[in-house]
Amino acid sequence: MKRIITRIAALFLAILLLSSCNTVVNWIPGREIIMSSDHVILTDAEVRLLALSFKTEFQQRYGELLGEDFWALPVSDSMSYEDYIREYFVLRECRALIYLNERAFLRQDQLTDIEEEALSRAARTCYEELGDAERAYTKAREKDVVQLMRYYLIAEKEIAQLSSDEVSVSDEESRVADISVIRIDSRERGEEVLERLSHGESFRSVAAECTLDRNVNYSVRKGELIPELEGPVFQMQNGETSTLLEAAGSYYIIRVNNAYNTLLSGNNKSNILAERAFGRWSAYYESSITGIPIRRNELLWENIRLNEAGQFTDPGIFSALQTLTDS
Repeated sequence: MKRIITRIAALFLAILLLSSCNTVVNWIPGREIIMSSDHVILTDAEVRLLALSFKTEFQQRYGELLGEDFWALPVSDSMSYEDYIREYFVLRECRALIYLNERAFLRQDQLTDIEEEALSRAARTCYEELGDAERAYTKAREKDVVQLMRYYLIAEKEIAQLSSDEVSVSDEESRVADISVIRIDSRERGEEVLERLSHGESFRSVAAECTLDRNVNYSVRKGELIPELEGPVFQMQNGETSTLLEAAGSYYIIRVNNAYNTLLSGNNKSNILAERAFGRWSAYYESSITGIPIRRNELLWENIRLNEAGQFTDPGIFSALQTLTDS
């Protein structure tokens, strides 16, 4: 019986050895899968490109304020800034990308040939501008940049589709007005200023002399001012001046120079639409993400660290994507 087992084992080993000669090893260093769903994968290099974008953004935002070693500072008893940003920003971004691209795959949504050509050009530029430090950190090749940017373009299309019929903003609620403001510290002083204005003195000259603030001219969005000032400002027409308004311990006299700044109001409407669309998408995502299983290679994930020494620069992927979507 022992000899039979030995022969069977030897035969099995020989079959393995012979078959391995024709086996294609589908593994390349730097191309390891770090997160995946049924039809979408994010490789180590792609996630590192994303992590580098967050790393450089947060480094620029908080490095000077908190010091060069801010990554190691505690956010809580059990979490550093590095872990916080990695788990609450990078990870959530990866999960959202996979979710949206999985949805696009099931819906058979794709980029057009024109979009693919523009994407390839933009990705090539991003890759060519990566320095030695960035390439060593990300282990990325040009096609990794292409794929990550492709995921983002598809994701943006899915978000737009999810919210296209549900979001609207009126001209009135997105209105931006240009105003001039005189702030005074007492009612008596305010009455004196109003008296001077009523006798024909220019608002600009009186404001330059009397206001407590350095700035006089502002552009304000509807909903931005405190209620005591909001109502009067957005009820006045071009060239109108308010009565003496009391708010937050000061007194104000406000002149409306332009009740509807067309350019700024249009920009504000776009921003509000984007915020509302993103809000609806976020709610939809939170309620639907559990329906798509997402797998993560924990060992590879732990190897992605943000607290690495070196002079890193932004890989430029987000700005390139902004240019693509604006064109």
